[in-house]
Amino acid sequence: MGLAPAEDVEMAEDANAMPDDTKAIIEETLAALSAGRKKRKMVHGYATIDDVRGFAPKQSIPSLHASSPAGINTIDVSSKSPSVFVTGGNDKVVQVYDADSQKVLHTIKGHTKKVNHVLWCEDDASSLILSSSVDKTARVWGYDEPSSTYAPRQTFKTHKGEVTGIGIHPSKKLAALASVDKTFSVHDLTTLQTVFHSAVFDSPFHSLTFHPDGHFIGVGTANSSVFIIDLRSGEPAAELKHAGDAVFSVHTLAFSENGWQMAAPGSAEGDIVSLWDLKKQKATLQLDLGEGFKLHKVTYDYSAQFLGVGGAAGARIFLPNKTKEEVWRHDGDTIADLTFGQLGKGLWAASGREVKVWGV
Repeated sequence: MGLAPAEDVEMAEDANAMPDDTKAIIEETLAALSAGRKKRKMVHGYATIDDVRGFAPKQSIPSLHASSPAGINTIDVSSKSPSVFVTGGNDKVVQVYDADSQKVLHTIKGHTKKVNHVLWCEDDASSLILSSSVDKTARVWGYDEPSSTYAPRQTFKTHKGEVTGIGIHPSKKLAALASVDKTFSVHDLTTLQTVFHSAVFDSPFHSLTFHPDGHFIGVGTANSSVFIIDLRSGEPAAELKHAGDAVFSVHTLAFSENGWQMAAPGSAEGDIVSLWDLKKQKATLQLDLGEGFKLHKVTYDYSAQFLGVGGAAGARIFLPNKTKEEVWRHDGDTIADLTFGQLGKGLWAASGREVKVWGV
């Protein structure tokens, strides 16, 4: 993955149609992943249901980021170094920490307002960190061998409002952003250029995620619906609307790795997760989180066996199938974000200025 020199990127006037080379990346990835999906076998040593039932506290890492303004909003764990994680905070900082050595490895500054999302994009040749912020930008940071730190590679100024969603394509060559300005955009991570900016929709966007095959993104809105966008055309393939009159923010959503299901908020109170059957385009199952849960995050593990849920009342892990069984829970702490660790054998969560880790 090549890295161009850092520079600020404004929206290109002609980026209103998906370029042919970007479409080719999407099509090639879709063909490879969809063909292999039927033959996919679970990784040896992957977490079992009994493993997850037995999750216990493994580590609690306090005093991360600044004390004023305090709070971690987002976390992601490295796929190459499973004890290393990246966080983004209200203090405008992106921080990289090694849980094994209990040391801050990198403190990355550049955003001018709080950081909403961080994601790692790693392959054999490079390591990038992507971050998005209330400051209306998304930034790309690349690991620089000579200085042994993450250096700025690009600042995307595509959007006129807060960047509320960020996703990385399965090819690791593309990224997508969503914004409260009612648009989404696509960016090439090899050239570090903006390649597409959507037309303006009717509602602000509050979240974004890639389908595991990479041809669709899901974009959550401020008015209870999710647009499924076909990236080859840049146009909506479907709009999934909740039944009833309640209006609420779809501020988190996730596709299962098998591509059959999508999890998203199901109520204005944040006490319901709706599980959508993507073939039927219907919310066929609901998970009741209990009064006062106030949902913040939904995330599937790689096996699609487990759905992690975090909110103001703690964290839960469910079996997102017909049984809807809750197999693990942690009560009490407000969980802003969470993600599964290596082989599904751990759960990492951001809570206040603390990162909590549970595992087998």
